[in-house]
Amino acid sequence: MLSKIINLLVVFLPWFLKKYILVKFYGYEISNDSRIGFSYIFPKKLILKNKAKIDHFNVVIHIQNFICDENSYIGRNNWFTGHIGNIHFSHKKDRDPSFYLGKHASITKSHIFDCTDKISIGSFTTVAGYRSQFLTHGINYEGAYQDCKPITIGNYCLIGTNVNVIGGSILPDNCILSASSFLNKNINHQFQYHVIGGVPAKPLKSVDNQSKYFNRVDGYIN
Repeated sequence: MLSKIINLLVVFLPWFLKKYILVKFYGYEISNDSRIGFSYIFPKKLILKNKAKIDHFNVVIHIQNFICDENSYIGRNNWFTGHIGNIHFSHKKDRDPSFYLGKHASITKSHIFDCTDKISIGSFTTVAGYRSQFLTHGINYEGAYQDCKPITIGNYCLIGTNVNVIGGSILPDNCILSASSFLNKNINHQFQYHVIGGVPAKPLKSVDNQSKYFNRVDGYIN
């Protein structure tokens, strides 16, 4: 309880002082040009690379590694949580309760990321809209136990509003996951430059690989 109170006090400090404390006493790696707003960001290990920004009212707890690559952005009111050393997942020897956000990638507002296993969001990818869920763990009904699998979202992807993505899902580079879709599998890499959508999600149509979104070299889109 005391550690949580201390963490809360750190959240509302001026940035220059908060950054000093997070680096000096928490051992976090924070670039000079990165920034955290009034957010409760306390994973085991935090790496914010050059010009990475986390806005206000986010929560990051019970995560081993939380890494935001250069020029990445996380908007407001997102929730990132996981399970570290939980007995329910002792059978998963290679489990990695971590989160990685690629270069020039962005996450908008009010999304949930269950990082019981690793969630990786590729460079120049946008998690757009509101209320999407990325869930890496659930109940295995055949064996009646908790299980988990990682989620991988490729580079230059566009994730529509209100989607659900579950453990074991892989979205290849240069894909659009349409609004309100349910992704529950590995989409083959041959479907790059496709709209993926539906319940469950599947390739729907191809898109122009010369579109500006897929050919950016600088900056995220909100």
